[in-house]
Amino acid sequence: MKLYYCFMIFSICYFTSFSESKAQDTETSSEFYKNSLQGTLGFAGLYAAATSNYERILSFPKGKFVTATYLRAGLGAYGVWGGNGNYFYAQYGIFTGKKASHFEISAGPNFGFNENSSEVPVIAASAGYRLQRPGKHFMLRTGLGFPESLYFGLGWSF
Repeated sequence: MKLYYCFMIFSICYFTSFSESKAQDTETSSEFYKNSLQGTLGFAGLYAAATSNYERILSFPKGKFVTATYLRAGLGAYGVWGGNGNYFYAQYGIFTGKKASHFEISAGPNFGFNENSSEVPVIAASAGYRLQRPGKHFMLRTGLGFPESLYFGLGWSF
């Protein structure tokens, strides 16, 4: 009988520690990578834009609504009927959702340069859908933004 109790206690301790280590492994592997590189193409009528972005996740708030906050810096070029130019922007943003689908929104200053008969807005902003699974590298983004207009983008997290 004593052997039976010892076996039961040993089994409980073993499976409890095994499940805790498995839970820790899933928590660490389910986090998002903090850095990403993205490319986006945007079109709206006679306006087209192409942007390269670097994004850094700053924090993972413990609240239920916001999953992460980030900073994004982008360098791009645009063309419109009768003009073209380049722009650089820095945005602060958030995204929601704990699994693969996220809503993201961001805003910040926008600086235009090399402009030819056209002007870029002074504020860069975007709102859209983001497909990024925790612990995976691939990212897909689509939405509406300035100066990107209706955009589609692909990215790689690391």
